[in-house]
Amino acid sequence: RDRDRDKDRDRDRDRERDRRRRSRSRSESPGRRMGGTTLTDDEIDELQVMLRKLSAERSQIGDAMCWAIRRAEAAAEIVDLITQSLTIMGTPIPTKIARLFLVSDLLHNSSAGVKKASLYRSSFEKCLLQIFESFGEKLRSADVGRITAEGMKDKVLRVLRVWEVWSIYPQELLNKLEEAFTGVSPVAIVVAASPMMATVATDEDVDGAALDGEDLDGEDLDGEAFDGETLDYSEALDGEPLAAPADVKADVDGEALDSDEDDGGYNPNLPISKWNRPPDP
Repeated sequence: RDRDRDKDRDRDRDRERDRRRRSRSRSESPGRRMGGTTLTDDEIDELQVMLRKLSAERSQIGDAMCWAIRRAEAAAEIVDLITQSLTIMGTPIPTKIARLFLVSDLLHNSSAGVKKASLYRSSFEKCLLQIFESFGEKLRSADVGRITAEGMKDKVLRVLRVWEVWSIYPQELLNKLEEAFTGVSPVAIVVAASPMMATVATDEDVDGAALDGEDLDGEDLDGEAFDGETLDYSEALDGEPLAAPADVKADVDGEALDSDEDDGGYNPNLPISKWNRPPDP
């Protein structure tokens, strides 16, 4: 019986210590510092369970988003808890992406006609750089394969493009978030591409079309030949007609040369054979 009382006393002591630790943590939370409404212990436990089990399934993200919007007066503390869950390096990538989708849904609905919903936009703005830096560390960590990293990169950048379309935050902030995640500044990419763009913008044509209205397909330009004179195809390329030597008749297109006599192809310089015989007398 004494042993049981000791166990109960230890259990009560541990419970009280956890309660004091949680109370101290909440007193230091953004919601408490800003004088906003804070969550109850049960609500904190409920949110943490939702974040642990969250997947990219639309219904789960929608439920978590509605839960948070209904408690928008505690937005600062909710954002703080979501940020903590997003910056844990050991969290699997699919879970991190699902939590980022939740952030995106909360930002999209921060303009909803719900009291204090706009607090989500201002509260996340202070934490997003930390979140995307953590995502960048995960992207470049040695335990993430190339295909997995490419998939993660594609999904995160698509979220940023959606935020750009929504005009949720200034473009300067979105550029900083992308640079923190990828390690490459989007502005640097545009600057690096500008020389090529400048080349395309010059007066020179690069797509094969005519230059300044001139034709390059071999037809006369402005009705004249290329050298300004009409080409006479009876002339040779150097301007002089082709003439055969006086003692040789010209062969045209492979026709046989006329000969005064048919010697049967005999060549006196070669030995006489069945193929080289002198003509009959």
